[in-house]
Amino acid sequence: MTIGEALHFTRDASLADPDRSRRSNANRELARPIGVQARADRQSKSSRWRPPRAKRALAFASGVAIRRRGCAIRIKSPLTAERTSAGDGSNSSDRFAMRPADPLDNPIWSALTGPQASMAFGAGLARRFAPDVSPLAGLAAPTAQAFADLAALAIPGARFAFFSPDLLDPPPEWSLAHAEALDQMLCRKQTPRRSREPCAMLRLGDSDASEMLALAGLTAPGPFLTQTHRMGRFLGVRTDRGVLAAMAGERLRLADYVEISAVCTAPEYRGRGYAEALMRALADRLHAEGRTPILHVLPANPARRLYEAIGFDLRRRLRLTIAVRS
Repeated sequence: MTIGEALHFTRDASLADPDRSRRSNANRELARPIGVQARADRQSKSSRWRPPRAKRALAFASGVAIRRRGCAIRIKSPLTAERTSAGDGSNSSDRFAMRPADPLDNPIWSALTGPQASMAFGAGLARRFAPDVSPLAGLAAPTAQAFADLAALAIPGARFAFFSPDLLDPPPEWSLAHAEALDQMLCRKQTPRRSREPCAMLRLGDSDASEMLALAGLTAPGPFLTQTHRMGRFLGVRTDRGVLAAMAGERLRLADYVEISAVCTAPEYRGRGYAEALMRALADRLHAEGRTPILHVLPANPARRLYEAIGFDLRRRLRLTIAVRS
């Protein structure tokens, strides 16, 4: 499917191809009586409405619903759309309501404009976490205006990480620091547990922040800053001597999904099943709450074998992009 076919009305799919539309109309004109053709022309002119070009461009990138006069063109994904009735009690004056096709395709934006909106900074088409919480940032659509909105939230040299379906192409005011594939996995149901000796887990909080930061620095599970632990619930395993040996927690929180992140074990305590036990405990709690655990992992990361053994399956491949504001 081409981009030209991305926005179409269920009533007239040929609008995506003007030449095809003209050809098909010409064929219909040859077959219709003059009176029928005149009436069809009047109906066509009155029923066809296309949203302004700027709104169509944003719809292609992000998947939205554009409302006008009691009807809506709902973009179900960047490549499909349908015309639906707005007679659902909604306000027809809300002509441009952002509705992602699938929140998992733009998970950072979905989190920062959803359950984690209280942690978000920004307006317009960009959101970010506080600099001491996470370098993750979300864009409603990968447009120059979105990057401009994000630039207003950062000083020169600030580095941001994005998860997106496709590789981002930042405008000249930004430099591309890194880009690679990123696999998004989700766990609908856990596999049976392997027989291991149970370990005692405890809830981690502000009083454990310095040890959590040290463990993350030792094991490099991903970006972990001084306030990252406030993004969600974290569990840990301590040794008999009180040493924090392993931890795992929640990062991105969407309406129906929660990301498990910062899964790490100190080198001298690996092989004891701590990471699996922590992940299963977090997944159990999320499933009990009616939410689905997700995670993001680099394709070559050997830890994905553990994730698959627990019950995580690949949903789709995203792109990790790291950009720096010039």
